[in-house]
Amino acid sequence: MGKIEIPLSRSLRLIAPGPVTLLTSESHATPNIAACSWAVPISFAPPMIGLSLEPDSLTRRNVEESGEFVLNVPPRALAQQT
Repeated sequence: MGKIEIPLSRSLRLIAPGPVTLLTSESHATPNIAACSWAVPISFAPPMIGLSLEPDSLTRRNVEESGEFVLNVPPRALAQQT
């Protein structure tokens, strides 16, 4: 199954009930992927999301240093692997 790009304006609807998401980040050539089960829509216009990240985690450091992350919503077919 390939990656499906979802328009930002529709993306928040996919996480409203709270599925496990995969948060990917990178800073200083150090990539990271973390399961994130606390991701909630905060605003639809503009699209905003709230996350809960451990203060001392590599994920949080990467996000704070780079200012970027990708939130992936795995399909049901990948539930076991996720």
